[in-house]
Amino acid sequence: DHLGYNPDSPSAAETWRQFKEAELGTVNIADIKSKLPANPSGGSLFAPEMVAALLASGQCASAGFNCGKNFDSHHDNDAVQSSNANALFQQIDHLWNELERQGIAHKTTVMIGSEMGRTPWYNANNGKDHWATSSVILMGDDIGGNRTIGNSGHNVRPGKINPETLELDSNGVELSIQHIHRALRDHLGLGAGTALNSIYPMPVESLPLFA
Repeated sequence: DHLGYNPDSPSAAETWRQFKEAELGTVNIADIKSKLPANPSGGSLFAPEMVAALLASGQCASAGFNCGKNFDSHHDNDAVQSSNANALFQQIDHLWNELERQGIAHKTTVMIGSEMGRTPWYNANNGKDHWATSSVILMGDDIGGNRTIGNSGHNVRPGKINPETLELDSNGVELSIQHIHRALRDHLGLGAGTALNSIYPMPVESLPLFA
């Protein structure tokens, strides 16, 4: 009550209805279990196995997991980031191997990102604090790889790119997470003219990020 939650409100009733509907839905646990490895991994490697099993069983169209590591390196940034990055990339490698084992790697798009970056300078504890500029990695059979789009300068602020060629251009546009999500929608056929886009519009220019 002190948080303002009213269990009798229409929104609470709708949330409960959706929960019960999901609980009584058509998720087939046996199908998911059959897609897991015969001897599932322990620790952080189980998450990518579960994601691949969920996708392969047809029980969902998208899924996500986090590394299970704390990248909020306000102390000892270099040691924390290097150790955690190794764990993250081990998970990603394991995920892709599982997607290939399930036979769905060719139709899966993987996005790796963070809600924030780190400052370009160290604080008094050899750590780095929150920063607005970050980056995203995308991979998939139908995404052209081995390239970098955009950059950041010495002060780790985003540079601008030409909206047609994607080359660095001081008169271009500043690449944002909204651009990436719009390009993903277009790439997946969920862009202009779809119900999703009408409910949750993405009011930025369309960039050919995955062309």
